[in-house]
Amino acid sequence: DAEVEAALRAVEESYRSFPYYAARYGEQAVSVLAGAPISTMIDVPTAASKKSLKREIAAVIASLAHVDLDALRQLYADRFYAKYLDLERWVPYNIRIMRELDLIDARPVKALDIGCGGGLLLYCLKHYGHQAVGIDIANPLFSDLANALGVDRRVAPVEPLRPISLPGTFDVITVVSPGFD
Repeated sequence: DAEVEAALRAVEESYRSFPYYAARYGEQAVSVLAGAPISTMIDVPTAASKKSLKREIAAVIASLAHVDLDALRQLYADRFYAKYLDLERWVPYNIRIMRELDLIDARPVKALDIGCGGGLLLYCLKHYGHQAVGIDIANPLFSDLANALGVDRRVAPVEPLRPISLPGTFDVITVVSPGFD
């Protein structure tokens, strides 16, 4: 139906715009998907698969109904990163990552998202019962968004040849759309 097709187009557009890297369960590299056509990245050939994707997107969007971002949209209206306040635009992209890593129906894992931005992937992980911690540079918009989403976002820049100091270990580590200056 039209809603599913729109969601799939949004995911495809996201993948044209952003590289995606992820490591899972200690494997060195599970996926490197950058610029490939959607048909090579997501297996949704059947109506059942499309309904499943639509259902997952709708469930996460519905769970965000309590998040009031109006004040943040006004405060950050003229900032480049304000585009990340459009959660409905980014949910399909994050659900796609969750699906690629088999985390939608998986046993609970402990995940680290490096470069987590405002924490929407953290929110999606939490929505599906996982523990998630995100790290990124200091950015007031991202910190405010993470607070609104109720996720664990920490300021911990990634620097060459410096270890990241976080307690414990992680089952899943993601790095989505990295941008190192």
